[in-house]
Amino acid sequence: MNPTSIQRAWLAVALIQLAFALTVMGETQNSPVYFGLKSLLGITFAKDTPDAIVALWGILCLSVLLTISLGLVAEHARIEGTTWRARFPLRIFDFEPGSSIGKWFTFSGIVLGVGVPIWALGHSWRVMHNEGTLCASVSGQPLEEIGRGGLSLWSVPDGASFSSLLADGYRMAGEAGCSSQATTFFPLVEPLIFLLLTIWAVWNLARAGRAVFKQGDR
Repeated sequence: MNPTSIQRAWLAVALIQLAFALTVMGETQNSPVYFGLKSLLGITFAKDTPDAIVALWGILCLSVLLTISLGLVAEHARIEGTTWRARFPLRIFDFEPGSSIGKWFTFSGIVLGVGVPIWALGHSWRVMHNEGTLCASVSGQPLEEIGRGGLSLWSVPDGASFSSLLADGYRMAGEAGCSSQATTFFPLVEPLIFLLLTIWAVWNLARAGRAVFKQGDR
């Protein structure tokens, strides 16, 4: 890919991940500012979706989006620019990265295109761990709470086998407890997958940072 194509691709992914990050943070914090901007962001969850479920989707989507966007940053830095500002892929109109307004746009791009999504990803992990409730349907009965908080999500439920962990027998709900809004959840397995995705995103963050901020640059 040439630098211009990477810049366009990065901007598209960065805008999507920023909108998703703001949505996750707004939904989980009941921010009045977010609800005023909700229609502009274009990403919504069903009414009264538990915060833990919003956070679950936040971890999944932001990990993937950050991996893509940071991979594009690293690739752009590899083939373009002699300064760190020029190696960062944000380009607005024809402003040079080294100009006063170009520097401002670059700084804003790093904050909004990298910092905010990373923060929202960490926030999503905290919310899921603090508010997640593990539910199970026992012998076809209504959902029953079998655990709360991070440890229950990372543990094998009593009496469960590995095959049962992959069956559709468990749900995750919010701090209000088990309800019809609970979503399918695979204890231990799903958090492990999310953790690997997050580690992959963090690895790409380190790789992109090393590529952009090369030693000796100003």
